[in-house]
Amino acid sequence: IPSHLRATFDWSLWDIPSAMQYLAEVGSVPREDMERTWNCGIGMVAIIDKGQIELAQRTLYARGMKSWVAGVVSKK
Repeated sequence: IPSHLRATFDWSLWDIPSAMQYLAEVGSVPREDMERTWNCGIGMVAIIDKGQIELAQRTLYARGMKSWVAGVVSKK
């Protein structure tokens, strides 16, 4: 995203896969590093206009894909 914007994720909206939690624990990886480095269960992120959320989710659902709003993009 452009440098004047920031993406903020709400980490409470999905579960981090147990394998990643295990690796973080065994490797003493701090949560902040884990979130910045690994995908933490998110395969892909699409940044779309608020007005297109419902259409995007219906389209993905129709193709067998799970989706949810994971955060927001705002000005820095």
